[in-house]
Amino acid sequence: MRDQTAIKSFCRYPQGGDVVAYFFGKTTIVAEEWENASGHINIRPVRGDQVAFGEWYDLDEADVAAYCELLEDEINGRESA
Repeated sequence: MRDQTAIKSFCRYPQGGDVVAYFFGKTTIVAEEWENASGHINIRPVRGDQVAFGEWYDLDEADVAAYCELLEDEINGRESA
């Protein structure tokens, strides 16, 4: 996961509905976003093809899930700060 340190500088772009694209480093994760009952943001991928390193690339599902977890941590950390 080459761009995990770049998550701190992510950009968030709504795509319609609950779908959001997150850009960080040279990676884009397209995910569904929702707020749970405790007010925290949850994220899960909605497409198999994700962008990595400036080219369309089918990221490993485990990497996409890990990026989503890191994004959740960053977002929820930001909101509580």
